[in-house]
Amino acid sequence: MKDRYIDVKQDSNRTIFTIKCDPKSSIRNLKERIKKDYGIPLYCQKLYFNGNELFDNKNFSDYKIKSTLVDEYNDERSCLYLYNLNELKVETNIKERLFDYSLKACDSIFKLKEAISKNLNIPVDKIIIMYSNKIIDDKKLMEDFIPNLSFKIQFLYSDKIKINVINENHNEIICVDRFSFTDDIFNILKKDYDFRLKYNDKYIYAGKFLFEYSLKNGDTIEIIKCKQNKIKLAVKIRSKEIKTAIVYPEEPLYILIDMLNIKDKRIKFSYKGITYPVASIFTFEEIGITKDTILGLMNQAYAGCNKIILN
Repeated sequence: MKDRYIDVKQDSNRTIFTIKCDPKSSIRNLKERIKKDYGIPLYCQKLYFNGNELFDNKNFSDYKIKSTLVDEYNDERSCLYLYNLNELKVETNIKERLFDYSLKACDSIFKLKEAISKNLNIPVDKIIIMYSNKIIDDKKLMEDFIPNLSFKIQFLYSDKIKINVINENHNEIICVDRFSFTDDIFNILKKDYDFRLKYNDKYIYAGKFLFEYSLKNGDTIEIIKCKQNKIKLAVKIRSKEIKTAIVYPEEPLYILIDMLNIKDKRIKFSYKGITYPVASIFTFEEIGITKDTILGLMNQAYAGCNKIILN
């Protein structure tokens, strides 16, 4: 009889491995395998199937967990979710932008607020954590929300800041919400030509938060004219996920790091069979990208394609 397998995903699709499944085997045995191969202590492991926790004294058959041959990837194979209580991946949704944080099961909601405050430069006392449309008390622990470690973030109130805009020889002052998107600036500064915004020698892109650039009241930004022909890039990040980015021919490839929130600068992408570092100083024009096209990222770890077979 051929061996049959199940998939195990860690922290909401971040790592996946395939493991041999004996219907008579216990959940405890699986956890011991995970401890041996991944070094996660037994007391740090929580396994879930269809939203329900799997207990050590039960077998795979008790939960009606289906398995398939190792090369049969279809809807029949069951998928378990593994949570490491010392390294939980917490997802936050801030105005439809997703940010991830690594916390422990024993950490409180206030600890999450501190992480958001440090990362996004927002005062802790202005952050509200929402779960199922209800405000969560700061003393609640992360373990209370496993396996649904996803929170919505709102701000207690808004701050208005004034920004000086330099447009060639003309200066103007605009007023924006400190916790708004950079799109608000672009909308206020609608011009009859294409442009970028520059602040402290860095470009400001649409789809970002103002506080991500540490913009303060009274700061100055500059309008930079660009060529008329925009390029729309469709970037394949995962097999089923495509992100778009609007760039200009004279801009360097490394702007994709900021536009697509790429953390690993070693990532490469392919264009017409040639790979380029995403951190390259070459311009899109120099490598021949002058019109709308599709790029594919070449880093497996970033694309979520790693799969390890455990026998």
